[in-house]
Amino acid sequence: MSPAVFILDTPEKRSRCARRIEALPLEGQIWDIRIAEWEPRRSVEANKRLWALHQLAAQSTGHSVEEMHEFCKYKFLPHALVKVGAQTSEVSTSSAALHTKEFREFMDAVEAFYISELGLLLGESV
Repeated sequence: MSPAVFILDTPEKRSRCARRIEALPLEGQIWDIRIAEWEPRRSVEANKRLWALHQLAAQSTGHSVEEMHEFCKYKFLPHALVKVGAQTSEVSTSSAALHTKEFREFMDAVEAFYISELGLLLGESV
């Protein structure tokens, strides 16, 4: 059975989730079910601002916007170990998975770093 995420905000959605749980086979299966209060993801405006900051940094350093984003993810976000076959590599977590508060903290760290290390200031309009 494929993984599923349910956001419950109506009785109908709650019923659909309950039916999915009721349909799970228990013979020889163990299921991991997590229930958490919904947290909003970052806003479109916040995402635009982050990428505008990366654009300024890219112009200043000669690196690509994507390289600056990966640099900041590695510098400011938690890391995970990924093992594929016999090889293990440390990777940064995704910024897309951050909730609003986490994204704000990430963006604040990125902006502070760009100001202190590169002297870049985006301003309030973006």
